[in-house]
Amino acid sequence: MISHWDVKNYNNRGRRATVVCVQTEQLSIRYPTNETSTVQDITAFFRSGSRSLILGPSGVGKSTLTLALNGIIPQSLDAEVSGEIAIGDVHPQHQTVGEMSRKVGILFQDPETQFCMYSVEEEVAFGLENLQVPREKMEAVIHDSLQNTGLLHVRQAPIHALSGGMKQKLALACLMAIDPEVLILDEPTANLDPQATIDVFALIDHWGKHANKTMIFIEHQLDDMIHFIDDVIILNKNGKVAYTGKPRALFQEHANQLLTDGIWLPKTVRAAITLEDRIKWDPFPLVPTELEQQLKKEGIPEPTMPYPKAKEEPKSEKPIVEMQDIYYQYDHKSKNPFVLSGLTLHIHRGEFVALAGPNGAGKSTVAQLLLGVKKPSSGVIKWKDRSLASWPDDQFMSQIGLVMQNPESQFITERVDEEVSFGPKRMGWSKDERQSHVDQLLETFNLAHVRAQNPFSLSQGQKRRLSVATMLISNQELLILDEPTFGQDAENTEQLMKLLKSLQQQGKTILMITHDMGLVDQYASRMIVLQEGGCAYEGEPVTFLHSLHYQPLRAQTNLITPMDRKLHQWQHQVQQKVSVQYA
Repeated sequence: MISHWDVKNYNNRGRRATVVCVQTEQLSIRYPTNETSTVQDITAFFRSGSRSLILGPSGVGKSTLTLALNGIIPQSLDAEVSGEIAIGDVHPQHQTVGEMSRKVGILFQDPETQFCMYSVEEEVAFGLENLQVPREKMEAVIHDSLQNTGLLHVRQAPIHALSGGMKQKLALACLMAIDPEVLILDEPTANLDPQATIDVFALIDHWGKHANKTMIFIEHQLDDMIHFIDDVIILNKNGKVAYTGKPRALFQEHANQLLTDGIWLPKTVRAAITLEDRIKWDPFPLVPTELEQQLKKEGIPEPTMPYPKAKEEPKSEKPIVEMQDIYYQYDHKSKNPFVLSGLTLHIHRGEFVALAGPNGAGKSTVAQLLLGVKKPSSGVIKWKDRSLASWPDDQFMSQIGLVMQNPESQFITERVDEEVSFGPKRMGWSKDERQSHVDQLLETFNLAHVRAQNPFSLSQGQKRRLSVATMLISNQELLILDEPTFGQDAENTEQLMKLLKSLQQQGKTILMITHDMGLVDQYASRMIVLQEGGCAYEGEPVTFLHSLHYQPLRAQTNLITPMDRKLHQWQHQVQQKVSVQYA
């Protein structure tokens, strides 16, 4: 997957790899609409050529900090900045954004915010043109950037036709083509399927090592990248530095406090912490292989991993949703292949269904078809045994709730509380009913402290929670959520998933599009897997995720068995041995 591009390109473009350190001194940033600073008194040092990770609960200013590092704040985004920032010997506050883009490149949480061209090829070329790269050298750079990110086959495709995951890869390809000295990667794999996540992190790791890049990551899901992180900076709920250090020592010493603060930890770390009173770790494990090797040395037998039994939940007699022989392509006049070709699926009332599959399989398209936002080229879609086309729009939409992949697409008011109140107001709720509804949801989703803010000023995680809150109106029967946990810290993810499970138990039907197989394993009652335009699997999640029979299909669809169950089995084996010793 990795070409020789990243080593040769420096000489090709007349540049050499420059090792740059990044530092801040008592940095505070306050937005005009906020009374207090989002980040406060941040003093940090990012070593030259290092890979650093910034952790913290959702909404504490992680992305704000990184936007200041390349001058977007305050040059393009208005904010009051105090303290010092230095990128090598350059101070971003005193440079133009164009000048800083040569030094510091950012991969944003929402990749669509950085696109400005029509096609994939044009988007990669745009950055090179701005850097005045000679046209004769562009072709090789564009080719290698797209090849390294697995997008060469869609080089001529319009960006709007790409899946969310493919857009994420395109944003990375643009960054690789520009080749800045410092890289800031804000949840770079948020929209990618499990195997693509592993591949992209491997690509980033390889690129960073061979080009000696200074890399700064913001990430919640750490399992596939913690092994190459050199340093960690953790922000607390007040936007201040709580801890800094090497990941191994920092997690071992502060894991319990970090869990209390709702911060994601690697799953291996969470398992290791529960066994600390029984196992003397040396070194403290960050990844499963380290934990397993040490437990085997302690004489703990490897778990046999018995195949977990599926729990069949009773279904209503008639499906509430039916899609029969659905074909769909983005542009009916083009020669592009169908995104969906002959798709047939059913969803019954009261189910919690996870819709999964590789990037570009058509998962978000299914959601848009179910809502009537898109029309199939052919086939039949039914809601409650009636053709979708026969339902009056207002009657149908009052029964469905949607959380889009991009939450900003849903916002229409200028205040958070007004956004939550908008739907109930249109439905004729009284002022007291709306007020009670808003207060309850803002508290549930940890948004009460930002109720007066503009929705567009929120962090990505807060925007995602707001989009879920606006959807929850009592009479909806089907809730469709497209990557609802993207950008969420551990505490808010758990709260959201428990809420969705509670709604299912109350009789709601849940359709959740996700790449998080751990959540599918834990919460979903049924799973639908898309592949090559059709339904490759429809059944119990535990069967697909853990049966050896489905290992080939898991590989084909880029879906991976979550590590949670095996780690739990290792914990059980340790506890059993201790029990025998003390019996």
